[in-house]
Amino acid sequence: MSLLGYSKYKKTEYEWLGDIPEHWEVLKLGFLIRTKSGDYISNEFISKENDNEFPYPVVGGNGILAYTSFYNSTNESIIIGRVGAQCGNIHLFNKKCWITDNALIVTYSIRILIEYLKYLLIAMNLNEMANKNAQPLVTGEMIRSKITCLPPLEEQQSIAQFLDYKTEQIDKLVEKKEKLLKLLEEKRIALITNAVTGKLNDTILPLTKGETNLPAVCITSAIR
Repeated sequence: MSLLGYSKYKKTEYEWLGDIPEHWEVLKLGFLIRTKSGDYISNEFISKENDNEFPYPVVGGNGILAYTSFYNSTNESIIIGRVGAQCGNIHLFNKKCWITDNALIVTYSIRILIEYLKYLLIAMNLNEMANKNAQPLVTGEMIRSKITCLPPLEEQQSIAQFLDYKTEQIDKLVEKKEKLLKLLEEKRIALITNAVTGKLNDTILPLTKGETNLPAVCITSAIR
């Protein structure tokens, strides 16, 4: 899957946008979305366990934090973390959930697709605009004041589908790398353990005169 470039571009005065396709619109995000805070929920109504009694996710500023028997959102929703070190992070939920007052719920115009809006908000890196106080915070007003660009609906759909496909590929690569890193860490610990408990038979190869590199260690027999 690929996206073709455009033949004509126009300059914008906004650094993060740069040059954009000539027929795309430049406007404030507030013309496309509305934001409101979620609702408070007491600890007595939530559980860390997801079961029949507590089936609905409780979504806070950094994503799912618990589960509850209640919900205050039934529609497909974009949720933005409002408070904390990771404020500005974006979550797309398409099931019943309880959105807390540490998050913002986004409603949107028919002029923009929710799938495209999700990626647009991610690209804006909203965390950068947070108040850098003891408790970092982004507000709905801050987000709505951002300048953005808007392609036609058909192009929004193509872009969102392309990004779904490509980000899924990247996520799979990251997962493989994480598994490899975990395996290498396990081997590293095993090597150290075998060496300090007298079970390592390999020797450290001595440096020859003039060598400046670190000594090589054979680990073939370190992992048994």
